[in-house]
Amino acid sequence: MTDINIESISSGQAFEKMCRDLLLRLFPNLRAVDGSGGDDGIDAIQGMYIDKRHVYQFKYFTGRLNIPQTRKQQILNSLKTAKEKNKEMTHWTLLIALDFTPTEAKWFKEEIIDKNKELTIEHWDKTKIENEIIKNDVVLDRYFANSLISASRKVNTCLLYTSDAADELDGVDLG
Repeated sequence: MTDINIESISSGQAFEKMCRDLLLRLFPNLRAVDGSGGDDGIDAIQGMYIDKRHVYQFKYFTGRLNIPQTRKQQILNSLKTAKEKNKEMTHWTLLIALDFTPTEAKWFKEEIIDKNKELTIEHWDKTKIENEIIKNDVVLDRYFANSLISASRKVNTCLLYTSDAADELDGVDLG
């Protein structure tokens, strides 16, 4: 059994699906965007497709942002495309499978947040995503069924039902 670790997700495509599933549980009006043929810088949006005010971008980057060097540029390009193609966008959220170092956090603030003051910009890092998954049984069981957290929750549920069943049978003549 393992603990929750989004770096163990098998691929970028699986990470994107997990992020969509998690966000959909948190925001029922979320819509996924199929990127085949171009996604206009959008992996998911809140609301209807014609009202793309809150855009989500998923990046399955593990390790560091500067290895390879193109990762920072990919983030910048995604934001640039989202801004160009979605003029009504007011919020942009990056979900990324790593926790920033102080240097990476400084880069994100200076190059993404400070240079795009017209937008509300957030990022969900590895720790935030994992903590949101822990709070969500459906996503936890779907993507981390072998985790200690998922297993202990299942054991606790079984014990609760067993205890409730025993209470109901108390005083019943089974013989």
